Amino acid sequence: MYYPSLKEFKDETGIDVNYEAVIQSNEEFFGKIQPQLSAGDSTGWDIIVITNGRQFNVLTGNDWVYKLDTTKRPNFDENATDFARDPSYDQGNVYAMPWQGGFTGIGYDKTKVNGEITKMDDLANPDKVGTKSVGMIKADMPDFVMINLGIDPTTSGPDEWKEAAAWLTKQRDSGTVRQYYDQGYIDDFVAGNTTATMAWSGDVLYYKVWSGYSDFEFLTPENGAMMWQDNMLVPVGAQNPVGAMMTMDWYYKPKIATMVTEWVLYLSPCGGVLDNIRADAAAAEDQNYKGYANKLAQTADSPYAFPDDALLAQAKFGTNITSDAQAEEWDSIFLPITQQ
Repeated sequence: MYYPSLKEFKDETGIDVNYEAVIQSNEEFFGKIQPQLSAGDSTGWDIIVITNGRQFNVLTGNDWVYKLDTTKRPNFDENATDFARDPSYDQGNVYAMPWQGGFTGIGYDKTKVNGEITKMDDLANPDKVGTKSVGMIKADMPDFVMINLGIDPTTSGPDEWKEAAAWLTKQRDSGTVRQYYDQGYIDDFVAGNTTATMAWSGDVLYYKVWSGYSDFEFLTPENGAMMWQDNMLVPVGAQNPVGAMMTMDWYYKPKIATMVTEWVLYLSPCGGVLDNIRADAAAAEDQNYKGYANKLAQTADSPYAFPDDALLAQAKFGTNITSDAQAEEWDSIFLPITQQ
C-alpha cells in the first residue's frame, strides 16, 4: 500500500519504513510480544503503537521500551500540542510520542434509531435502539460507563468499578447488546447490523465525511466522554532505534501531520494542522474541486478532530492500572459481563 508521508520520509532521509497495520487490540498485540520482551529478545518491530492504559504501563514499568533521546525530537518539541506534551501517563514524554488521539463516544445511524441519541442510557433502551442492535467496545466500556456515571476513572477503585459493572449488567439484561467488540464494531455498524454503538470518533467521522454515510452521527454523551491517545514507542531490542526516533519525530511536522489527519480524521498531536486543512480546502475550492473542498471543510469544522477547551475539559482518560493485583480485580469484575 502507498503511504505518501512515508515516501517523503524516505526521499528526505534515505530510511525505508515498512508499515503494517497488525494491531487489532492492545491486549492481543501485547500478548504476542510479551514473551519476547520477557526473554530479552527482539520483537521484530522498531516502533509499536499502544494506547495509554494497562499495556502501556507494563511496557514502561518493566523498561521494555527505550527512553527517548530528547535531542532527537526537534519537531515534537516545536509543534506538539498541549494534550500531547507531558501527558499524565508519561510525564515529560519519557517513553512515548502520541501518534493520534481520539474520543470514545456514541455513533448512531439517524435512520435506524427512534429519536435522538444523547446519553449513555439510550444504549440500554430497546425502545430507542432496538434489541441485539448495540455494539460495545470491550476495552473502553468500563471507563466510558464510569465517566457517564459521574466517576473519574483516573481516581477510581473497585467500588466504582462495581458500579460500572452493575450498569453494564443492566444493559446486557435489557437485550440491546449485539456484541462486545475489539475493533470490529465499525464493520457491523457500516453494514447496518447495529443501530448505535460505542465508537471511536475518527471511525465514524471517516465514514460520514469520506465515504458518504451522511446519516451517521458521532457524539459525546451529555455526561462526558473518554479520551485516549495511541502512542509510538521503541521496544527494547529494536534494530534501528535512531531511525525509529526520526520516524516518530517526522510526524510532528505540520505538513506531514496534516496528511495523516486528512486521512484518518482523528485528533492530531501536532499543532498547525487545522490551518493547513483550511488552506487545503480553500485551494481545492479555487481549483473547482468542490466535493473535495467540502470534505476538507467538514474535517476542519469537526469538534472531535479539533476539540475546544470545553470538550477537552469534559473528557477524561481511563483507569490507570499499574499492578497485577489491580488488573486481576478489574478482570474479575468486568470479564464475566462479556463472557456470558
